[in-house]
This record gives sequence, C-alpha cells and structure tokens, in this order.
Amino acid sequence: MTTSQRLDAQESLFLNRVQEWLMRALDRQEPNLTPFLDPRQLGLLLRHTSGYALAVESWGGYPGAERCRAVLAPEYWSIQEETFQLAYLQVQVPPGARLDHSDYLGALIGLGLSRDVLGDLLVGAHDCQAILAAPVLPVVLQELHQVGRYEAKAVPISADQLHPLAPRIKEIRTTVSAARLDAVASAGFGLSRSQVAGLIKGGKARVNWGVVAEPSAHVREGDVISLRGHGRIRLMQLGPATKGGRLHLQVIRYL
Repeated sequence: MTTSQRLDAQESLFLNRVQEWLMRALDRQEPNLTPFLDPRQLGLLLRHTSGYALAVESWGGYPGAERCRAVLAPEYWSIQEETFQLAYLQVQVPPGARLDHSDYLGALIGLGLSRDVLGDLLVGAHDCQAILAAPVLPVVLQELHQVGRYEAKAVPISADQLHPLAPRIKEIRTTVSAARLDAVASAGFGLSRSQVAGLIKGGKARVNWGVVAEPSAHVREGDVISLRGHGRIRLMQLGPATKGGRLHLQVIRYL
C-alpha cells in the first residue's frame, strides 16, 4: 500500500466514525459528543453532516480554539457549554525552565493519554494551560509530576482563568523556485530540501491539518504547513516572480 493509499484509508476511517456519530444521534435522539478534532477533521464532519436534521456545534474551551469537541444532537436539543465535558488545568514548572509545546504534549501523552482527549495547550513562559476531556482530569492531576527534566505540578483551573496568548512568530522572506510543498517548507523551517522531502514522503507533513505525502504538492497563500518535530508555518505571500524566475516568499513561523 502506498503512502497516498494509507492516507486515503485514514480519511475513510474517520468518515466512518462520523457516520457512526451521526446515526447514533439520529437513532437515539440524544446528543453525541466527539473526541477533540483538528480543524480539518471538523471541516470533514460539518460537510458530512450537512443536510441532516441535526444541530452540530463545536467548542474548544475559548473563542478561536484550534482543537474542538463537537456535539451532534437532534435539532430541538439545546446544546450547553457543559455538554462538551471539558476540563482545564495549569501545569506549573520551575522558573527558568525552557519548555515548549512538544514538551508538554509529550508529558501528557506519556501518561498513556491519546491525542483525541487533549485540546489546545496554551504555553506561557513558565507554565502551560491545558484543555482536556473531563474524564481524564483526575489521571493528569494524580500522575503528572514531570515535564522534560523539570518537576511539574498540575492544578485544576476554571475556563475563565484561561489566558490564550498571541503566538510568538518569526517572519521569513526569501525566494523559492516553485510553489511546491518541499520548496516552501525547506525555506520556512530552515531545512535542506532533501530533508524536507524525506519527512514529507514519510507522512510527517500536514497542509491545513491534512497529511500530504507528495513533495511536489502545490501550496498556496493561506496554507498552514506543519512538519512533525519542527513546528508550523503559514504561507502569507507567494509571488510575484523575480527577474530570474523565482517566486518571492513570505511565511510566518510559529515559535
């Protein structure tokens, strides 16, 4: 099976889950709550459920949250914030600890949690606020004692204590030879084109939260590109062409 076929199979499996959620809500005439979904999955869910006699709402704990849970319910059902069953905690680490999103995510996954019970992680200078499915909160409070090489303490907080921060970004302006995923990612992440091509072929690149396995895939302005282990960039401007035929490129890299 090729990488492309594997990716198509993954999307098909997800849509099968969506169909199960949809039919459960219709058959039982009661709300059905999904795991946390990324923006691409949420978009697939909304397209797949349009046209049915359902109310579909999503919430990730604060306005603009990236990862959200969705509720599929009969049209007459009133969906409340508590329907989404979210919990909130703050992970405290010692002053001076140099930790990033991947450190906190790795610590939570290391407790045996799956990614779909974890929402956004709001990383600050000396702490991290996490949004998660309410049933796993006791596990995290009891078992999370370390992030990276630093001692850590998790304490519950309320939704109104969340403080989403404007993301730290770095602007990159350069030129690329073509509007290809490998070319843009190479410039945006500061990696060689061959390194990037290997990561893409290995299924470790996402464009707009969907895995793309072809280095030659076309990208366009507005696309969000991520490489596993290297973070995320957003393509802000591509073009016009220079006299030498290269394309002006502007991206922002999320730090």
